[in-house]
Amino acid sequence: MKLKLVKIKKIERIPFKGYLYDITSLPYHNFLANDILVHNCEGTLGRRIQKGWREIPVRTEDGKTISVEMKMNVQTIEGLSVSWDTPIMVKENGVIKILPIGSLIDKYLQSEGIVKVDGLEVPSFDENGKISFKSVKYLIKHKSNGKMLEIITKTGRRVKVSKGHSLFVLKDCSIKTMPSDKLVVGDYIIIPKRLPANPLMENLEIVKVDDLNLKEYKLLDGKISRKKRISYPPFALPIKEIGLDKICDLIKEPKLKELAKSYIHNLRKGRKHIGIDIMEKIIEKIDKEKTNEEEKKIVNLTEKFVKGDITVDIIESIKEVEGSEFEYDISVEKNENFVGGIGGIMLHNSGHSDRNQLLAFIHKLSSKPDRVIIAHGESQKSLELARAIHKIFRVETNVPRNLESLRLK
Repeated sequence: MKLKLVKIKKIERIPFKGYLYDITSLPYHNFLANDILVHNCEGTLGRRIQKGWREIPVRTEDGKTISVEMKMNVQTIEGLSVSWDTPIMVKENGVIKILPIGSLIDKYLQSEGIVKVDGLEVPSFDENGKISFKSVKYLIKHKSNGKMLEIITKTGRRVKVSKGHSLFVLKDCSIKTMPSDKLVVGDYIIIPKRLPANPLMENLEIVKVDDLNLKEYKLLDGKISRKKRISYPPFALPIKEIGLDKICDLIKEPKLKELAKSYIHNLRKGRKHIGIDIMEKIIEKIDKEKTNEEEKKIVNLTEKFVKGDITVDIIESIKEVEGSEFEYDISVEKNENFVGGIGGIMLHNSGHSDRNQLLAFIHKLSSKPDRVIIAHGESQKSLELARAIHKIFRVETNVPRNLESLRLK
């Protein structure tokens, strides 16, 4: 079916008494009525949905009015966390500890809530792939939504997260955040290659709680490992995901160019990875002055793995497990990520929400805001979010340009 534009010739008010009807059509919220494409739920029902109503009045055939519960699938800000027993590395008052995230946060929060803290630092990676200790801004604890997902990697690393909690993946020549329920076996997730060196490593405390066997952790040359089942981080990168084929022609050294081409050729024969040490030599011989934007992006990405402290691991299994009574998370200053799980996996934190989470947050507000100002993020994505907020909630939205000022009444 093809769509076309037609001009409105006339609009008039007509008297009407009776029932009004509407249809909610997901995900695009529109349907055909008299061969005209119309949007849905923009009346009272739509406003009630936006205000968080869970019941609506419905008139039955015999004339009675009953209250019907609306079954809504709305993703909330809550439920984007990890289980109580998720091991994390934290520096508290100068002493580095490995302990369950729940035992740390329970000292600050007896019940669910958010608390601002000082004196806590966790390993976190920056835009260059470098891992260093960064300050924790907030500790977060809330009731569990029930089921969680346990993600296990090829090297034996594992972590239990709620459905929707984001991990970092290498996909389409970039590092992206992806909700856990969107991950699949075979995805490449980001893990620490090494942790920051620190003179206080001799003060490392391993906190054993119940049967977590955290005493099996050890620190070797700044790398977090485990005596059993956990192997060292892989020092190889996926050829396709890193974009080697797109920068091959930029290699100035003939032998290295032939080597890169042989790796790309072997990709068709089943070879999927290339060593970080080889990629380091290749990157050094790239003529960066001749790179376009896409090629420059790939070179910068590769340098994060070559010169930085991160690498990738492959998801081997994803299974649904029972969650704990509470779920936990931390908000890390600036980087918004931390190392968690058995063996160490880079986890995104709740301090930085994605598009759906921000929409869900506005949806849950008891009173609708008069104006929404989006002042952080990529320009195009910010504009798209502003349009979505205006369309769904019918509020004024602004996306200020750099150095632009707005007057708030």
